[in-house]
Amino acid sequence: MSRRRQQLSSGDREAVAGLLGPTALTAGTDGAMSRAQPASVAEVAALLRLSRTRRFPVWIEAAPPAAAGGLVLDLAHFRDVGAVDSRSLLVEVGAGARSDAVDAAAQRAGYRLLAPLPPERTVGAALATTPTPAAAWRGGQPEPVASLVVVCADGTEVHSRTAPRSATGPDLMHLLLGTRGRLGVLLRVTLRLEPLGLAHAELAWAFTDGAAASAAAGQLAARGAIWPRSASHIERDGQAVLAVVLSGHAGPVAAAASLARRVAAEAGGGELSARETREVFDQLDPPAPEVEPGPLDAVFERLRRQLDPHDLLNPGVT
Repeated sequence: MSRRRQQLSSGDREAVAGLLGPTALTAGTDGAMSRAQPASVAEVAALLRLSRTRRFPVWIEAAPPAAAGGLVLDLAHFRDVGAVDSRSLLVEVGAGARSDAVDAAAQRAGYRLLAPLPPERTVGAALATTPTPAAAWRGGQPEPVASLVVVCADGTEVHSRTAPRSATGPDLMHLLLGTRGRLGVLLRVTLRLEPLGLAHAELAWAFTDGAAASAAAGQLAARGAIWPRSASHIERDGQAVLAVVLSGHAGPVAAAASLARRVAAEAGGGELSARETREVFDQLDPPAPEVEPGPLDAVFERLRRQLDPHDLLNPGVT
């Protein structure tokens, strides 16, 4: 197995300039690394195929280790923020766009990101170091990342679909998120949004038994205080506890909370304190347990050890 050359030769630079154009390559001087600015997904794919053929390393925009050698991929042409789709609550952005710029554009249109990204970082860098921002979301909320465009280390273009697929099996999008750029270059992302001004309220009441709690939930739903599926009840300290979640714009949520308190009190419920309510919801939605490595984890670890380092991008990043 031949090793990857660390430094770009003059032939490498000529090949990159011939592929992207002379103005898209900035030659490194005084020990600095050369930088390439591909203008399209196809150019990124062609550049990675060239890297594979000529065996020089490629680093993704973020500062590589000192004296790492190779070529830095500059995503200056992937900093765009698309128009907000108010019907589907989606926005497509370039991976080189800063997270705070994306959030500001969404807010100007009256929306915000469904899950916030770390500020002062690019979208690509934020997602490359975060397996999925959806891990902490409750109750089947939609994933905040709808789709990706990625170019793998061998130049293969991957365009994940925004619409959910009916097929079962591993989700490639989740495999690519959080890999710190090792498996591919993230170029475009479609993010989910939600309207500004949304509020969430969590309320809980204690009843003498489960029948009383169920009857109260029915009354709350019948009088429009809650949606039928927004209520749960559990046993706690010998009592039946009814817990409800209210979500929506701030005004309607406040009105629904007031109505829910009145109806629950009429049904004999005693409202729990904020601390007790928090304990109830923690019991309903406990933290995810640590998962022992499974057969698939062993497969990936075995593949990782067998890979030629040239098959990975950012090979020195851990």
